[in-house]
This record gives sequence, structure tokens and C-alpha cells, in this order.
Amino acid sequence: MHARAGNVAPNGLRLAIERCQIRLDALVFEAIIEPKQRLRHLGPHMTDTDEQLQAFGEFVRAQRRLAQVSQRNLARMSGVSDSYLSQIERGNYRPSPQVVKALATAFGLEPKQLYMMLGFMDEGDGGTAPSVEQAIQLDTRLDAEQKEALIRIYRSFASKG
Repeated sequence: MHARAGNVAPNGLRLAIERCQIRLDALVFEAIIEPKQRLRHLGPHMTDTDEQLQAFGEFVRAQRRLAQVSQRNLARMSGVSDSYLSQIERGNYRPSPQVVKALATAFGLEPKQLYMMLGFMDEGDGGTAPSVEQAIQLDTRLDAEQKEALIRIYRSFASKG
């Protein structure tokens, strides 16, 4: 039988579309809904500073995973204890500017970008635009695999130019 306009997609195509929709739903949940639920469980007394620390901790964890570095190794590289880094990643502590600088160096980022995330600096404090790789790393809409793929693509184009 030939497919006519208005007919339902073949089973294989329909399954592929459903799998894509399930994956998309999972990405939306991971990126939007799950963080809000995590913040909600902290209670109604959560302040902007708490949200800022939570977001910074999630950023540190994402960067560490993107770099495929264990928590223990990142702690050693940045000169802090494993438990202190764990507390930072969970948003329980505001790291000192020295620790933020060490983390930025370990990730290959400019410290001022992380200082701005924590409110140590304002964007108008002489900050320059981030590099393409830094912008990709800072984009919270992308997961670790997407960031890694974009950086590889960017590097391949940049090396040819």
C-alpha cells in the first residue's frame, strides 16, 4: 500500500519521533524543572544569594564533569579540601575570591567571569567579552556533551582560519 497525504507516519518513523520527544522532554526536565524543584525544597527562606550560590555550585559541577575531572582531583588542583569543594558544588558555601580564582584557572576560564557570577564584580568593572569557548562553557542551556561538541567544532574551524 502507498502512503497518501494525511496518513499516519510509518511505525519506524513514529517510534523515532516518539524517542526524540522523550529525549527532549528529559532535557527540558533536567534544564528547567529539576533545578526549580531542587531550589524549592530548600524552603521559602531562600534568598537571591542562596540561588546565586546554588547556580554557581551547579556551574562548578557542570564544568568539572565537562572536563571529566573527579571532585578529588579538582579539589587538589584548586588547593581546597574535597569536602569544601563538595559544599561549594551543593551551593552551601560562598568561596573566597582566591578559591574562585583557583577554580577558574583549573577550568581555563577568566576569574572575572566567575567573580561576576558570585557578585564579586559587576559586568561594568572592566570586563571584556568572553571568548567563544568561554561563552560555550558558560551557557547553561547546553549540556556537557553539547558543549564539548561545540568546542571541538569551533576549534576545528578556528585552526583552519
